Amino acid sequence: MKRTAIFSIAILMGVLSAYAFSFNRYPDIYIDDNQYYITSDTTVGIVGGHHYGEAGTYFIEGDFIVPEKITHEGKTYAVTTLLGLIGDFSKIYLPNTIKRIDDQITIVDYEQDWQKDSHYYSRPFVVPASVDTLSCWSDKIETLFMMGPPPLLIDVYFGWRLQKVGVAPAYYEAYKANDQWKDYPIVKLGDLNGDNEVNTSDISRLIDILIATNSNYFQNNDINGDGVQNVSDITTIINLILQNQ
Repeated sequence: MKRTAIFSIAILMGVLSAYAFSFNRYPDIYIDDNQYYITSDTTVGIVGGHHYGEAGTYFIEGDFIVPEKITHEGKTYAVTTLLGLIGDFSKIYLPNTIKRIDDQITIVDYEQDWQKDSHYYSRPFVVPASVDTLSCWSDKIETLFMMGPPPLLIDVYFGWRLQKVGVAPAYYEAYKANDQWKDYPIVKLGDLNGDNEVNTSDISRLIDILIATNSNYFQNNDINGDGVQNVSDITTIINLILQNQ
């Protein structure tokens, strides 16, 4: 019986080690300049913008769009983990297949004046509702948008630049009551007039802002975190109101 148990554990360890990944090697899969590491028989993690180890280090500029799934050598994998992100990105999209965000998240926006200590991401970093674990560090993010319930925090560090954590109204109280999140600068996403409610008054406020400011970008008005303020943000507020009912 004891030998059987030991043998079973050995098999299990062998299976786990088969999918253990290390950044000190080349990625398992390259597709469209994205780098993927196999994390299970059906899932992969994506590394955005940089290599480790032998592959060197480099930045990617422009849009970083993570697909929900990839197909490689006839096999389909769900993209469930963001394993690291370094780059100068104008747009970042993470799908609702992402369950975990790991490692270093160094996003910069060089539309800012880099000579004036502006090495940070001026747009909101949007964490999809599917994410249940954050185990990452970043000193470049100014605003987080959390679209789902509070994820578990494991060895997380956000530096002094983090000024706001906007959370979906339906989860606002959960964040405020959560021991890991309650001390962060939490605000209710979509509350533009500061009355701690998200309702039609905020829609009116956003319409007034859009008319008054034209194309000027203000972070608080970018409700969906796509880097622009437009009618899509009004739609997002409406969805947040419906979500909270």
